[in-house]
Amino acid sequence: MVNSLRTPLIQNADSESQNQLPRLESSGCIFNRCLRIPFTNLLTKKNCGIVSGPLGAVAVYLVSRACGAGTEMSGTDPHKIATMLGALVWLALWWILEPVPIAITSLLPVGLFPFLGIMDSNEVAGHYTNEVVMLLLGTFILALGIERYNLHKRMALKILLVAGGQKMDPRLVLLGFCAGPAFVSMWMANTSAAVMMVPMAKGVLDNLKPALQDPESPPPPRRFGSSSSLSSGLDEEDGLIGYEPSKLEEEEREAEAVIHTYSQGVILAVTFGTVIGGMTTVIGCGPNVVIPGMYRQLFPGAPEITFLQWLKFGLPLAVPFLILQWMFLCRYYCPSSAIPILAGSLNRQLVEKDYRSLGTMTFAEKFIFGEFSTLVTLWVTRTFGATPGWSYYFDGLPSDGTVAILAAIILFVVPNKIKEGEMLMDWKHCKGITWSVLLLLGGGFALSKGIQDTGLSNYMGLKLQFMQDVPFYLLTPIMCVIISICTEFSSNTAITTLFVPIMAEVAVSINCHPLFLMIPATFSANYSFMLPSGTPINALANGTGYLPVNDMLFPGFVMHLIGLVLLSILTPTLGAYVFDMNLPASSLPWIDR
Repeated sequence: MVNSLRTPLIQNADSESQNQLPRLESSGCIFNRCLRIPFTNLLTKKNCGIVSGPLGAVAVYLVSRACGAGTEMSGTDPHKIATMLGALVWLALWWILEPVPIAITSLLPVGLFPFLGIMDSNEVAGHYTNEVVMLLLGTFILALGIERYNLHKRMALKILLVAGGQKMDPRLVLLGFCAGPAFVSMWMANTSAAVMMVPMAKGVLDNLKPALQDPESPPPPRRFGSSSSLSSGLDEEDGLIGYEPSKLEEEEREAEAVIHTYSQGVILAVTFGTVIGGMTTVIGCGPNVVIPGMYRQLFPGAPEITFLQWLKFGLPLAVPFLILQWMFLCRYYCPSSAIPILAGSLNRQLVEKDYRSLGTMTFAEKFIFGEFSTLVTLWVTRTFGATPGWSYYFDGLPSDGTVAILAAIILFVVPNKIKEGEMLMDWKHCKGITWSVLLLLGGGFALSKGIQDTGLSNYMGLKLQFMQDVPFYLLTPIMCVIISICTEFSSNTAITTLFVPIMAEVAVSINCHPLFLMIPATFSANYSFMLPSGTPINALANGTGYLPVNDMLFPGFVMHLIGLVLLSILTPTLGAYVFDMNLPASSLPWIDR
């Protein structure tokens, strides 16, 4: 009886103590509660990345001061050199590890440089709105106008119909999927072009007959000439011992495997095509936009890099690159044995139906196409180097950014003649502007100016003179390999922003023209072909369901090799002619050393 009475009393006491426990804990100080948080919860990848930036900056500053960095140079402040080097490490760690968005990291110079005594706030902020940023902003708005009225889709489908011919030859269709996206990405950011082109290509592939039931889990294709026993795979799948599939079933599975492999080739064609096409012009991708402004900032007296100059070098590089890409894709994704099956599956009527669904060209499409053609003409003819272009009649004041912004403004004042009172563009349709790229460019320009003003550029040039011993013909390939590997794991624009100033100093320190290393560094930063983490373009290709990561590695590696060989050949030959890179740094009057 006593025990029976005592038990509930003990249980009640325990329950009361448990109820009191939260109140006692809550009455404790915040410090005590923080101590009870498991330490492992704080050791997340993101938190470690956040802390690595400031800790790395402090560590580099202290080591630099202890080693006397900059003391051997007259006219420089060792404190400023060490401070700028620490800030550079902070930005580099956050750009590469991405514990915070890249755009936010790009704003660090605005918040840090004035406090660190590197640059005043007005000067820092001015780099975020310079001429190159305005060029890209105007191009973004024009690209959104093209996208709004499906002009890009009309161009791509037309190229596909012309390339495929009446019989829709599978290899010529594959060429169309290489050339169409490449052409579109020449005139807008290649990421934007991929966002438009990849879904269009997937729509065509999903309608191939015999179609795959589930692109997410397709039957295993025969890749790179390998063969597998289809009948044994069918036995395992159906769980029937001794079952022999009919000839029709075998042919159907064979056709599905061939179509799936071809579909992979098409997605790769669009992915690689947009990257290669984007390298052709200054506005085609983020890394290309970085170098003209940074070159002008590092060497104010140097002749500017014009749109036409870049096109003279980029187009001869892109054309053989695109042809070799197409030949590779034909070899592994559209072999001769697959052509009869694919020829019966490709449907020209389906592509024509998509093209006819766009209707006749509207006034809006015609106006934007005409304005875009005019804009390209103005970019190309603004100046011809030593020969003056149309900007000569305006005292050379207008730049490529000037006409790009003017073209964008015109879209907001011309009616589209589709809806009463509606213009070709409005601010609602400008929400797709990639502001992160614009901020990244501004942060890169501010960083470059800080490196120059503090004397860190001269210090790096002094320490990198040992590279004079590296054979001339190995310098470009080694540098391209390092940068292209880095771009597989981080933003290619951020990598370009970090490496281009360093490459400029390396070139000057070994008495080479700065562009001799800056140009291949910029192009190799675009060679992100292997991993979905490399660029949004790769992530889009992986997201279609046709290309798992393992199937991107080999073709991406081959594209790396092709690009490296072409760049190593064309930089000292064609590049020397186009950019006058055959002159040594000591003979250039605008290099102050």
